[in-house]
Amino acid sequence: FFFFLMIRRPPRSTQGVSSAASDVYKRQFLICLCLSSAQDFDVKQTTLPIVESVIQCNDNITNCSIKSKETCCCASGECSCCSYGTSCCSNKLEKWCCKYGHKCGETKGKCILALKCADGLTERNVEKNETCCCTGQLLCSICPEKKHCCTKGAHSWCCDENIECGKEKGICGATCEDGLTICNTKNDCCCYPGSNKCSCCDKATNRTCCMIPFNSWCCNPGETCRGNPEGCNCHGGRDSSWCPKGYQCCGSIGKSICCDEKNGYKCCNDPETPYCCQSNSTCGSKENKCNGNYNPRVSQAIFGHIQ
Repeated sequence: FFFFLMIRRPPRSTQGVSSAASDVYKRQFLICLCLSSAQDFDVKQTTLPIVESVIQCNDNITNCSIKSKETCCCASGECSCCSYGTSCCSNKLEKWCCKYGHKCGETKGKCILALKCADGLTERNVEKNETCCCTGQLLCSICPEKKHCCTKGAHSWCCDENIECGKEKGICGATCEDGLTICNTKNDCCCYPGSNKCSCCDKATNRTCCMIPFNSWCCNPGETCRGNPEGCNCHGGRDSSWCPKGYQCCGSIGKSICCDEKNGYKCCNDPETPYCCQSNSTCGSKENKCNGNYNPRVSQAIFGHIQ
């Protein structure tokens, strides 16, 4: 501590008795420095505990930090804290946290990245390769993997990746010249000029378009068109075997049958004895054809004649 003490004294020339000159004084300051011992001012420093604000979860046990912006995440009566930037996910039995921008999956720890479409509302699942399908008015829908977006006016829909968009809402496929037949693509249309009935010959599987006046049909790879009667020559016409239109050649040269393709039968090309099974079934074995569902009388023909 410092104390300032001001003392007045006469000049040296007038020592002793006062005189007129003593009215003029010089000021001199004496500074006294008073040091106190540490014992006189012993102030002890104490640190007070900081009480952090928390929120208690529903289990009445778990506390989440308000300062750290944690949130409670509870399932089956047990809780934990989700850190800032994450949100709680649960399936009634288990709980977990996912980053913002992710949707909760169905199982514990599963987080799905979801991105918003141009409308700012519709979300697509990135992991499932979904795509946004938006109209000019920013009305969006979601197309799953292996489908592409089709739009018309304020409407949007999805079609398989190898099928063209139709002319009307929800229609997939190209409308042929007859105005009725819808094929996967315009190139698949098989139409005799001026005919009112077209066929669809899938170019992706190399099917051949066959035409006679006002009629059309398709032949499979390895078959050639047959005009009278209408059908397809098996094995490129290298033998006398043939099948009527709507049937598929099945077998080898000298051992051919025809499978009723238009009614949903497929060829099971056994080297010795070919046979036909429904398209949604397996061929099975020669001893157990079509896994017990073999019925030759409704499934096959031989050289254009029903067996």
